[in-house]
Amino acid sequence: LTPVFRDGLFLANAAGRFTAGTLIAGVEQLMETLVGWTRPYQFDPHAVEVGFGLKDSRLPGWRLDLGGDHALVLRGRIDRVDLCRVAADAALVVIVDYKSSARELDAVKLHHGLELQLLAYLGALSQLPDPKGEFGVARLLPAGVFYVSLKGGAKGGDNRVEAQDDPQTLRTEGYQHRGRFDGGQLERFDNRGVAKGDQFRFSKNKDGEFSKRGNEALPAEAFGALLKQVEDFLRRYGQAIYAGDARVAPYRKGTETACDFCDYRPICRFDPWTEPYRVLRPPSKPSDAAPAGKTSARKKP
Repeated sequence: LTPVFRDGLFLANAAGRFTAGTLIAGVEQLMETLVGWTRPYQFDPHAVEVGFGLKDSRLPGWRLDLGGDHALVLRGRIDRVDLCRVAADAALVVIVDYKSSARELDAVKLHHGLELQLLAYLGALSQLPDPKGEFGVARLLPAGVFYVSLKGGAKGGDNRVEAQDDPQTLRTEGYQHRGRFDGGQLERFDNRGVAKGDQFRFSKNKDGEFSKRGNEALPAEAFGALLKQVEDFLRRYGQAIYAGDARVAPYRKGTETACDFCDYRPICRFDPWTEPYRVLRPPSKPSDAAPAGKTSARKKP
């Protein structure tokens, strides 16, 4: 693609050629790492650029009944779909989303209903009325969602000797898949029987239970509850749209605000000097999903 991308932008000068070489080398490292992980990972890549509800897609959108003859229909395009057959007519399904830089699911935003895209995509696939034509099975069972960085970006060592001591480990850390998955299916994600993962972020205590920290594997019931909570958020947002709720209530999480990269900031009437942000606070209990009906909202002055 180098000669044709934006009319040869990468070949226009030395800086462009260097950038192209760096990108190619990064993709090669990613591919090498992914191939190395295929043995413990029991899922197989099945499809890429999977659209649903779009004009050019074969799959329907996810229709959520809102009551009162109203509905919310979700549409989108999924980077990669992996499958693991568990029965003649059923397969576990995983969604992979590639990112240009490192990204992870933010537990606080997820708790407040602001990190819904990947989990909503998984819900859309698991709710397909007839997935057999596209995926070869009658049922898709949701198993996990992950972001994968195309750049890697492993942490450096404290010194040169430490950084060069195990370069393979440092490199794979940068491509670790970040998201959430059903810990009840751990053997299908990593069949080595280890207590700590490298492709996926999980950690087990000596008693065999998942650790509360540094762990993205959820017990099966908790993972199912998380998917249900995402569906509840979507349905609630759809009902608010039909109810005409168009309040301007940007969030604040630490130093980050919803206004930081908002395209409508120049014309928005929200004034942080006179109006409070909607502060996102961590969940009071160690779970990703907030109880139904208890999302925080800023009241009008």
